[in-house]
Amino acid sequence: MDAVSRLQAIEDIKRLKARYCRFVDLNRRDELRRLFTDDIVYEFKGWKKGQGADSFAGSAQDFADRHSFHRVSMPDIEILSETTARGIWAMVDIIEYPESSGKAGLRGYGYYHEEYRKVDGAWRISSLLLVRHRLEELGRRHSGE
Repeated sequence: MDAVSRLQAIEDIKRLKARYCRFVDLNRRDELRRLFTDDIVYEFKGWKKGQGADSFAGSAQDFADRHSFHRVSMPDIEILSETTARGIWAMVDIIEYPESSGKAGLRGYGYYHEEYRKVDGAWRISSLLLVRHRLEELGRRHSGE
């Protein structure tokens, strides 16, 4: 793979991850599902494991009554071949619970460890492991009045 193709692959994977964050936060499950290979293996360390794009996208339903804000940065992407790559992303996410729950929410810090595969000309996430190294409870919300 030449240098330009390698850089293009890295940029395509960055856009893939940006879409992942946006579609999770906006609860756009159909669009989220298309970001994965059909056989994706995923794990949210200490919480949930699964396999399959439909399963992953369906698990987003668990957050339908919550608001989330995902931020990823410092991508470390390694192109392994014309059709495979892996990457690590630093992440921060905030999950806000509905007011009726009596809880404000959580803020997590950690890393996504991912593998990617190019399918039909497009990069897809084929393996995802989220390891949170720190999880904080948010304080109570104030109405601003």
